[in-house]
Amino acid sequence: HYRPFGSTGIQVSEIGVGCGGLGGERKQGLEPALDRALDLGINFFDTCDTYAESRSEQTLGRVFRRHPRDRFVVCTKFGGIIDDNGWRRDISIPHLHEAFAASCRRLGVDYFDIYLVHTPPRDIAREQDLFAELDKMKDQGKIRAYGLSLEKGDFATEIVNATGSRAIEIAFSLMAQDPRRGFLQTAREKGVGIVTKSPLAGGFLSASFIADNPPPDNPRLLKLGREEYERQAALHRKIRPILTAGGRTMVQGALAWLLSFPEVSTVIPGITSLARIEETAGAAGLRLAPAELAALDAILENP
Repeated sequence: HYRPFGSTGIQVSEIGVGCGGLGGERKQGLEPALDRALDLGINFFDTCDTYAESRSEQTLGRVFRRHPRDRFVVCTKFGGIIDDNGWRRDISIPHLHEAFAASCRRLGVDYFDIYLVHTPPRDIAREQDLFAELDKMKDQGKIRAYGLSLEKGDFATEIVNATGSRAIEIAFSLMAQDPRRGFLQTAREKGVGIVTKSPLAGGFLSASFIADNPPPDNPRLLKLGREEYERQAALHRKIRPILTAGGRTMVQGALAWLLSFPEVSTVIPGITSLARIEETAGAAGLRLAPAELAALDAILENP
């Protein structure tokens, strides 16, 4: 199941793969899962030059070299440098070209389908030289579309109206519905492709996130405190039967909810295992009934 990525001419699988942390300490040995994703028809892979200190791109590059270039859509990002002092922002034009070349080498490609500015400053619309350079790279065939990875819909609307950005990666899930407050309409009118990050709300929208009777040393209970944990558990119990109706898993139901919005191009749950790839791929083509959508809206009017 594929969708147009806005008006860019790029076709993307409804279900993509988020590759944050790929190649890091907790996400080793996942190359077979990435190969399986491609075999299942998933073609959208989201990464960044600083994820896992560049090991995410390196891992993806090893997989991509085993497959024809037209089988995958690459979305990567730049915008920061990791050094002895940690991560720091750098959206200068010299760094843009350095980052682009380095990402091409790691990923084994000579162009990117989608190139994003990662965690941009709020005043980035003033950086007209940067966007002019991205336009030039697009004209040269180095990128097919560019944009930003950010959190809030009002920021996304501002950027789309002020620049040639036609790719926006934004936090969107049942638990984070900010994009519904105007940005979806803007994206539809401007032909913007939307990548939805954090579609499972950091794991909340999975069956295992909340235990009904947690032991006292439950990590989430300790982190949230008893009152907040019980509030989230009660909410989880309300939405779970709706999302899992009709034989769906909770994860599949949460992704199907996002795909009920035609403005959404692709959703990118994180890669954790081969089994999770199989599960998320199974959400492609699933749709929640109108009554289910209405019931979730009623519960989550103020999530």
